[in-house]
Amino acid sequence: GAAYPAGGGLRDRFMAENVEWLLDQAGPGARTMLWAHNMHVSRMPGFMGSYLATELGADYVNVAQLFGGGSFNAVEQDERGFGGLQVFQTRLVPNNSVERVLMDVGHSLLFDARLIPQSGDSAAVLRWPIPMRSIGATVVPGWEERNFIPGLLPDDYDLVIFLLDTTPSTMLPN
Repeated sequence: GAAYPAGGGLRDRFMAENVEWLLDQAGPGARTMLWAHNMHVSRMPGFMGSYLATELGADYVNVAQLFGGGSFNAVEQDERGFGGLQVFQTRLVPNNSVERVLMDVGHSLLFDARLIPQSGDSAAVLRWPIPMRSIGATVVPGWEERNFIPGLLPDDYDLVIFLLDTTPSTMLPN
């Protein structure tokens, strides 16, 4: 897959070991579903998904969750540290990004990235390292362009869920 500068580190290795332990405890033939940030489930070296893919082989199937526009909840981060959880509006969708390609389809969709042709089809543009939005728990205001990192389909992700527009989750009262 595409290289990610920070890598996943020990945290991702330990998350993968926990998933493997849970599967071992459940016994032969056990299956599980895990929901995590796209980077964590990716097969990019050093992330949880790369460890799980090595251990589980073809039994490891991951899903990237992408969106074109809208808003979402995240914790603000700046030079002083972390602020509170708040709603952020996405404004940037680079022309060379996966999100732009999928927005041009005109609707939300789920597709199997493993079926993207090697060449000769308009979808083949997704086979090369292409920027993908990657927003975790924190957002640095004014740095939206840094939320796009190169991804490689289908090397990094098997399936893709794309929402044309998203709204923030409803926060429960304290």
